[in-house]
Amino acid sequence: MTCTTHVIPAMSATTSTDDSDDVSMDRVVPPPCSLAHMTDMDRRSLLERLVGRPLPWVAWAYAGLAVVWVVLAVVEPSGLHTFMAIVWPILAAIQISSAWYVRRQDRNRAGGADSGHGAS
Repeated sequence: MTCTTHVIPAMSATTSTDDSDDVSMDRVVPPPCSLAHMTDMDRRSLLERLVGRPLPWVAWAYAGLAVVWVVLAVVEPSGLHTFMAIVWPILAAIQISSAWYVRRQDRNRAGGADSGHGAS
């Protein structure tokens, strides 16, 4: 997680108007790091980092292909069409559920950030 630091200038120890005698006493204060300060990459799970985030349009494309394979299996039955008509709806269901789950997590994080509570 990456957080930036802030430099707070210290007041001068001398009251003279000559700036050559002043000693810089700046101190570095790190801000509190929380979920609100985390980048999107920090919030992602390992699976999301490796595979990527499931996109809704990809999930619905899987569902469309599943419908095509089911129609083909009904119109022209064969071993391949039947196998694909079974596999593609399962893959589409996994894609749609993963897209729904990620969307729900994003909503929970946004709700937690707005209310000031950390969401996990």
